[in-house]
Amino acid sequence: MTKIALVSDWCLPRFGGLELQMLDLARSLRAAGHVVEIITATPGPDTLDGIPVHRVGGLRMPFFEFTISPRQFRELEDILVRGEFDVVHVQSGIIAPFAYGGAAVAVRAGFPTALTFHSVYDYLAPALHNLSSLTKWNALPIAWSAVSSLVARETSAALSGARVDVLPNGIEPSQWKVEPHRREPGTLHLVSVTRLQVRKRPRDLFAILDAAQATLGTSARLTLDIIGDGRERIFIDRLAARAGAERVTVHGRLTREEIKRIFSLSDVFVLPTRMESFGIAALEAMCAGLPVVARRNTGVEDFVTDRVNGLLGDSTEALTDAVVELARNEPLREAIAERNRAAHPPYAWGDIVRATLAQYERARQIGR
Repeated sequence: MTKIALVSDWCLPRFGGLELQMLDLARSLRAAGHVVEIITATPGPDTLDGIPVHRVGGLRMPFFEFTISPRQFRELEDILVRGEFDVVHVQSGIIAPFAYGGAAVAVRAGFPTALTFHSVYDYLAPALHNLSSLTKWNALPIAWSAVSSLVARETSAALSGARVDVLPNGIEPSQWKVEPHRREPGTLHLVSVTRLQVRKRPRDLFAILDAAQATLGTSARLTLDIIGDGRERIFIDRLAARAGAERVTVHGRLTREEIKRIFSLSDVFVLPTRMESFGIAALEAMCAGLPVVARRNTGVEDFVTDRVNGLLGDSTEALTDAVVELARNEPLREAIAERNRAAHPPYAWGDIVRATLAQYERARQIGR
């Protein structure tokens, strides 16, 4: 049995991919017989699904919501020392001062430390490289990992060539299996699950929908379901109203069971994000048997092979062409759907827990 501290700036009730994945990881580690506690700078309840959550204080930055305060690191060290943890596993996003500083605090206090990067840094990668070079952060005895091959390559370069393993996000593939629906002739139902924020490019969904419909004309009718919430919601609602309720439905945030029900009624999953670190919703849709339309050079490429599990493109125009092809080419669409329904991707939580424990052992070895 290992006692694990999961440390992150972000945690539920703040809603996002990292937050959901961290709780799922905590649940899965607990189910495997380990003791898990979460330490975060996000305000909220002191337990989540029976897992203790330590909420540290600090000066909260407007709009960005993260905290910056020496106090939070003193609190963190106190919690770690009193808790007598065996390992500290930091979960980091792009701008994550509590995660970055927390990793240094854990190392300084003598704890084996692992850190997983959850975000594409893109144009911010040089800033991370400069920060790492100035602070010698990359020289800390930390077991570095990232959620996808893309993020691992990017992070390794930012850390001056440090070893960064791939530690993917996890799902339970069987929970996303659905019965194929009886298709409505002449209609292609598109669906997208994404946080509604600028960097996720949700407005591109309307450009894809309109351009694809213009190309298809009356030969096929396209509809779009958008699942998610965020600061872009007001603009997405306006675009949806302009498109018409018969074409676009914006559902907001839904439970996994509700998402699964919509997947069962859909034909194609579309993810327009250019800076996608992993694409957990795309993986869930794939397990539900949906062909995935997404960008190349994103984390999605770790599990979607072009023309095998879906269609990949380099631009919004290319994604539009992919939707048109899937609307016109029913044999291709059905072949991909059947292949996805039968697939068993290596991202089940049992596999992820084993890979995570291997990272903890690497952290112990590095820290000696």
